Amino acid sequence: MSKESKTLIVVEGGHLEPVFFEQIKKVFGLNLDIYCLKSNIYLLYKKMNETGFNVNIKDVLLEIQNTEENKEILSQNFAYTYLIFDFDPHHTEEYEKDIPLETIVDNNITKVREMAKYFIDETDPTIGKLYINYPMMESFKDCDSFDDEDYLNRMIGLDSVKQYKSIVGSRKMANKRVDTYTKSDFTKLTKQNVKKLEIMCSGQKILSDYALYLRESSQTNILHYEEEVVRLLKQIAVLNTSVFFALDYYGNKSGFFDEAMKDE
Repeated sequence: MSKESKTLIVVEGGHLEPVFFEQIKKVFGLNLDIYCLKSNIYLLYKKMNETGFNVNIKDVLLEIQNTEENKEILSQNFAYTYLIFDFDPHHTEEYEKDIPLETIVDNNITKVREMAKYFIDETDPTIGKLYINYPMMESFKDCDSFDDEDYLNRMIGLDSVKQYKSIVGSRKMANKRVDTYTKSDFTKLTKQNVKKLEIMCSGQKILSDYALYLRESSQTNILHYEEEVVRLLKQIAVLNTSVFFALDYYGNKSGFFDEAMKDE
């Protein structure tokens, strides 16, 4: 892809995610616009479902956050659109207070599955491509280094998700400011999560070739694994998929994927 291609990044939160992608924009020299929805995937699902998933994603985004700034961003033409959201159950609604957490998560999996099947085309400006972080964006910091072996098997219990940000705050990587990340840092971070993906898919931390990575990194494939973990262990396997953005953006053009995944 050309560095001049204009890309829209839609993020859930208004704090960590914008800083993260602004730094990616800086170190990779990309032409990104970052749109902060300040809402979660389940509200987005509700709005999409009301239309039978027959609607331009830009219209739905503006329905949720209709501001002049947002109108200005979405009035532009983008070659690529990416949506960055969390799996975090968000069990905060009044009607959910008496519903078991496992039931809420099970219902959410059904919603996320439908979203993952639909949002698969970053080149279609009415749709886009979805990335889901488990349990949330902070998962990229849930380690003590970029090659933390413990991260490869890290999980979080469903009943501990509410405390996840505090748990991550105790890791050494939580002290490294995202706006200081280099291109090398992002590459190491991506490689670590690809290794985690390999363990989830095959039980081995053998880095895949590009074709295998494309199959394994589909959001529907990852969700299938997570669903098994949730139902069997009542846990979520920690994984940050938004770090795959650069791999998917560049692909293996000029050997980008191979270079990023090579052994050091």
